[in-house]
Amino acid sequence: MAVSPILGPALHKVITIMPKRQHNFKKSRSSIVPYVTNVLLFIVMGIVIYAFVSKLLISQINEDGRNVAETLAEDIDGDVFSRITSRDDPEYKEIFTLLSDFYVYSDVQYIYTMRLQENGVLCFVVDADPENITEVGEVYQWMDDMAPAFYEGIACSDSKMTEDEWGHYYSSYAPIFKSDGTVAGIVGVDVRADHVRGYLRKLMLIIIFVITIFALSAVAMYMFFGRRISGKDRLTGLPNYEEFVHMGRALEKKGRLSSYTAFHINIKGFKYINRKYGYETGNEVLVGVADFLKDRLKKNEIIGRTGNDNFVALVLDENAGRFQVRIKSAVPDTDILEDVAPNQLPYAIRCSIYKIRPEDTIDTVLNSCTMAMSKLRFEKAVDDFIEYEDEMFDNILKDGDILTSYKKAINNGEFCVYYQPKVDIRNNSLCGAEALVRWIKDGQLIPPSMFVPLLESEGLITALDMYVYERVCKDIREWEEAGITPVPISSNFSKLHLDNPDFPFRVVGMADMQKVDHRFLCVELTESSGYSNQEALDYFVEKMKEAGISVAMDDFGTGYSSLSLLGDVPMDEIKIDKSFVDRISDTSLHGATMVRNVIRMILDLDRKVICEGVETKEQLEFLREAGCNIIQGYYFDQPLTKEEFTNRLKTRIYRVR
Repeated sequence: MAVSPILGPALHKVITIMPKRQHNFKKSRSSIVPYVTNVLLFIVMGIVIYAFVSKLLISQINEDGRNVAETLAEDIDGDVFSRITSRDDPEYKEIFTLLSDFYVYSDVQYIYTMRLQENGVLCFVVDADPENITEVGEVYQWMDDMAPAFYEGIACSDSKMTEDEWGHYYSSYAPIFKSDGTVAGIVGVDVRADHVRGYLRKLMLIIIFVITIFALSAVAMYMFFGRRISGKDRLTGLPNYEEFVHMGRALEKKGRLSSYTAFHINIKGFKYINRKYGYETGNEVLVGVADFLKDRLKKNEIIGRTGNDNFVALVLDENAGRFQVRIKSAVPDTDILEDVAPNQLPYAIRCSIYKIRPEDTIDTVLNSCTMAMSKLRFEKAVDDFIEYEDEMFDNILKDGDILTSYKKAINNGEFCVYYQPKVDIRNNSLCGAEALVRWIKDGQLIPPSMFVPLLESEGLITALDMYVYERVCKDIREWEEAGITPVPISSNFSKLHLDNPDFPFRVVGMADMQKVDHRFLCVELTESSGYSNQEALDYFVEKMKEAGISVAMDDFGTGYSSLSLLGDVPMDEIKIDKSFVDRISDTSLHGATMVRNVIRMILDLDRKVICEGVETKEQLEFLREAGCNIIQGYYFDQPLTKEEFTNRLKTRIYRVR
C-alpha cells in the first residue's frame, strides 16, 4: 500500500488541484440558508400585506368617490347642463344647490362639473366650493383618467393619488347624459386621502418592527440551534458531507488521521429499490444501512453519509480488519418491507478501502476511496470489496485522456464501424451481422474494452451508439443504391437510452431519414437493461415491433435477470454470450447440458437463438445438434471493415472447414 517516491507527490499534486469544496464556507452557508430564506419570505409577506391593505383602502376611497359622482350625475339633467353659460343662469343655481348639499360629506374635498368643448378644451361649469367659486368656462388640464367618463360613458377614478397645495386626494368621475344619450359633461369628486397616508405609514412601521423582531429571532435561533443541526444528514442522522470533512480535518490537525483506515460503502441495486418499491422504501434502506454500519463502529470512529447511497467510515487501524469482516459477512438488520425479508431485497453492500498515510489530507482520502469505488463499480469485479492501489491513479489519468480525446474523436470521425457476420449453419450462408465500433486514434486501434465501459459510466455512450447506428443506416442505403441486397444489421444500445422517452422515436426517425427498410435493422440491448427499468424496456420493445424493427437480447447468460426477461419481454432474438458457449467442453460444470437446455428453452418460447463467440468445429457441431441455427464468431469470420463486408455480401456462402 506504500506510495512510490515518484507517484506519491504526483498523486498529492493532482488531488490538490482537483476541484475542492469550500467546506467551512458551505457548511455555514447551508446552515444559515433556511433562516435567511424565512426572513426573506417574511419580508415578502410584509410587502404583500402592505400592498393589499393599500389597494383595499384606495379602492374604498375610489368607490366612495364614484358613488357620490354617479348619484349627482343621475340627478343632473344633461340638456339643462348644456345650456349653462354663466353663474347668473337659473340652471347654474339649480345644479350649484345640488352639488352644495353633498359638500357636507367630511371626506369629500371638492365637487365640480366639467364639459369638453368641441375644440377639445376641458373647462369647469359648476363647482361646490362656496369660498372660491370657479368661473364657468375656466380651462382645466386634460387628465387621461377622465377619458372613460367622457368617451365611454362610465364612471372611473384616477389611477394615482393627487398631491397639491390643498392636500392629498383621489378623484372620481361620472358622466352626465343628455336626453339623446350623449355625454354632456362629467361630475368630478375629490376625496381626501390624508388619513389613508397616515394609516399606511403606521402599517409600514408595524411591518418593519415585526420583521426586525423576526429577523433578530432567526439570527438567535441560528446562533444557538442552527450550527448544531446543520452538520447532520436529515434522513439518517449521520454527519453529512461537510460535517464529515470538518471532523476529518480536526483529526488532521491533531496528527491522528493516519491512524485510521477509510471505508467507502455504497449500496448495490439502490436505484432498482427506488424504482421497484418506491422512494419511501429506499429511504428505509438508507436508514437501515446507516444504523447497521454505525452499530459496528467503536469509540472515536466516525461515519458519515456523503451523498445519495454513499457512506464513508474512518475506522481505527486496529479495528479495520474486524469491521471489514463484520460488514462483509452480515446482512443489514432491518425490516424494509412487511412481505419481503431483508436478506431477500435485491441489494448488497460494496466497499472500497483505503489505508490512510501520514501525508494524506481528508480530501486525498475521499478521492482515493472514490477511485477504488469507480474501479469496483464499472469493471464488474467479482468481489464487492476492493482496496485502493497506486495504479488506480494512473488509470484515472488514462481515463481522463480518453474522455478528453473522445469529444474530439466523435467530431473528427475517428470511430468506424466493423461488421461481424452472422451465419446460418444449415446452409453456411451469411444471414446478418452485428455492427461493432472501433476507435482508430493516430493510426492505432483502441480496444472497445478501454473506452466503452468508461463512456457508459460517464453517460457519454449514448452519443456514440447513435453515431454507429446512423453509420449503419447510411451503409445499408448505400448497399441498396449500389444494387447489393443487405442483410439485417444489429446495432448495440446502452441501457442508458431507456431513460430517454424519445429513444424509440429517435431509432425509427433515423431509419426513416436515411430511407432504410426496417426489416434490415435490429436493436441489441443487454439483458441487464430490463433490471432497473422494466417499464421503459417494455415500452421500447412495443414501439420497435410496431415499426417492424427487430429487438435482440444481447449477452444472455451473463446477468441475473435472464429467465424473467425471457418470459416478460417479447424479444425477437436471444444472443447467448460467448462465456456460456465456452462451457460446452467443461464437463465438471455440465456445460453442454446447460447450453443445450437453454437453447431448447429459447426455441420453445418462439425466439430466434444466436450463439456468439463460436471458434471451434466442436462448438459448431454441438450447436447444430442442439438446434441453434445461427452463430457468430471467429470460426467463420472476424469483424470486417465496411469494404470487406461489402465483398462478403456479394459472396454469401462459406466453405465448410
